[in-house]
Amino acid sequence: MRIVVATRHLGFAGGVETHLQAVLPLLHARGHTLAVLHEHPPPTDATSLVEDVPEVPRILAAQRPLDSILNDVSAFRPDLVYNHGLDSPLLEAGLTHRFRTVLFAHNYYGICISGTRCHSGATTTPCQRAFGPACLAVYLPKHCGGSNPWTMLRLYRTESRRHKSLRHYAAILVASRYVGSQFERCGVDPAKIHHVPLFPPRITPAPFPPAPRPQNGKILFLGRITPQKGLHHLTVALIEAGTILRRSFQLQVAGDGPGRDAILDEARREGLSVETLGWIDAPQRNQCMSEADLLAVPSLWPEPFGLVGLEAACVGLPSVAYATGGIPEWLLPGVSGELASESPPRPQDLARAIVRALQDPARWQALREGAWRHSHDWTAEAHITKLLAIVETLAPSHV
Repeated sequence: MRIVVATRHLGFAGGVETHLQAVLPLLHARGHTLAVLHEHPPPTDATSLVEDVPEVPRILAAQRPLDSILNDVSAFRPDLVYNHGLDSPLLEAGLTHRFRTVLFAHNYYGICISGTRCHSGATTTPCQRAFGPACLAVYLPKHCGGSNPWTMLRLYRTESRRHKSLRHYAAILVASRYVGSQFERCGVDPAKIHHVPLFPPRITPAPFPPAPRPQNGKILFLGRITPQKGLHHLTVALIEAGTILRRSFQLQVAGDGPGRDAILDEARREGLSVETLGWIDAPQRNQCMSEADLLAVPSLWPEPFGLVGLEAACVGLPSVAYATGGIPEWLLPGVSGELASESPPRPQDLARAIVRALQDPARWQALREGAWRHSHDWTAEAHITKLLAIVETLAPSHV
């Protein structure tokens, strides 16, 4: 097949680019001919996501008329356009109307004004509303996003345009069944929605299960710090879990974001040991995950997937998390970690999950081995095989 992969960035801006860096060589190795359509100029001093497939042609969309971009795509003669999210609804509409197009929905693309599918008032609760004009009436009262009404209107216009394009996709791929259920709730034909689980692109399972060792009290938090990521819940939960277990923990925070220092300064005043690592590269992440006792994923919003948990499982690090969004699809309580109730998410419930994971050293060791074994089910080979089983049926010879 001839496939144009459409994305925002050619350099690394987040998980989508990391995913594509792993997927493009796999598609190329299966004999498919690729091109990459990217909206923003390529990086001049950073790694490109196509570095492992340098012969792949690139189509830059920045500051160009739509017809010119579409003509360049047409000149490649694609059997399929594989979209991973675009900033321009106009470009997306042009692609879906002119070419057979598939969307991999890494998030709540085109079905939520803020993209979080949750309300964040006194408690954070998942949104069960179908996307539409009525969302404007609840956006501010239910704290769906920010507090600026003009920003709300701008985002609504953008997501409405994306929503209109959803009906023109040949297929919409999702990493979790939860995300699929949200697209279906928002009017997408269920027959177009396909579950294609992700895989950890920066790490493969260790060759051997984790060797027994004593606990060291290190609890790891990885990622960008926003209110929806629940770091403030985690600090409270660790203090309570420490009281129950009569031991102290060290919270390691790898990442940054607004409010980080205020949350962690308060935790220190309450007696919690905290180490801030900032943003760390893949080898450092793997080293931290190998040394920690637990990975904490205290997300309050419905995570579309939560890939960091699978990365941790590859080195035998179990996770504790609220059972939000797609997280329960990879975190198996009593097998690869422990879940806390998400309705509503409460620090005391997260504390109990931490206690269940760590109270019995033998059970904790079993969770480490269970996480490692479970990580073998989420492979690049399984992902690409399922992906191609879907998209190859959409090629011209099959339709």
